[in-house]
Amino acid sequence: FVMYAPIGLLLLAFIQPITTFTPPLPTQDRSHVPVWKMASSDLAVSPDASATVPKKSILIIGGGLSGLSLAYELSKCTQRSITVISRDNESNIASLAAAGMLAPQSERLPKGPLLDLCLQSREAYAEYTAEIESLTGLSIGYRCNGGFIAPAFSGDSVETFAPVSGSGDARWLDEVQVRELEPRLGKGVVGGWWFAGDASVDSRLLHRALDKACDLQGVERVKASVTSVNGASKTVGLEDGRCFKAEDIVIANGSW
Repeated sequence: FVMYAPIGLLLLAFIQPITTFTPPLPTQDRSHVPVWKMASSDLAVSPDASATVPKKSILIIGGGLSGLSLAYELSKCTQRSITVISRDNESNIASLAAAGMLAPQSERLPKGPLLDLCLQSREAYAEYTAEIESLTGLSIGYRCNGGFIAPAFSGDSVETFAPVSGSGDARWLDEVQVRELEPRLGKGVVGGWWFAGDASVDSRLLHRALDKACDLQGVERVKASVTSVNGASKTVGLEDGRCFKAEDIVIANGSW
């Protein structure tokens, strides 16, 4: 779902102080648990901020697509300083493994606010792509031609699916037609839905471009692992012993 939209646009409204966390038991090793998944007993409370603690205006924890796109969008609409904290090794972040589908119809989302949001986001991607590529000179691998095929097997949820009215072009193809578009489909395919409006982006190229866009916009980058967050004092502790205080903290470190 994170790939359906220029994520930063969706997160701008959610920059709020976070809650205070209480210390874990001394014997607990929770270094593998992402900050956003940690319960109140999982994060060590960072020390109260003092005059010696470096102060940031907006501090974003996470250097994946969510964190970078938010930092980029904020950089265009505020004079406040923006800092993104991400780990030294970003080779295993989800953004580099995502398939990049901009395909709410292929996902067969039901009628409702989520589908509406994803359809609007999909339509916004062409303009978003042009902006990022023009600024950075880097391609993000956006593809909006050809659409997506959802193959169907007898009696499965794809064959019985009824497209939501008004969600975009959706055509049922019989077995012969669907194999004309994709000859290498497996045995047992009885047809499929073709969604001409669905698109895709190369998440690795998008991450590289957003990384450069943030640099061009003057976003500060800190490479370190976060070990503690304190909502009361608005401080973030790092594995190397540093501690930052911020006016606003955004946790965008995803599932890792």
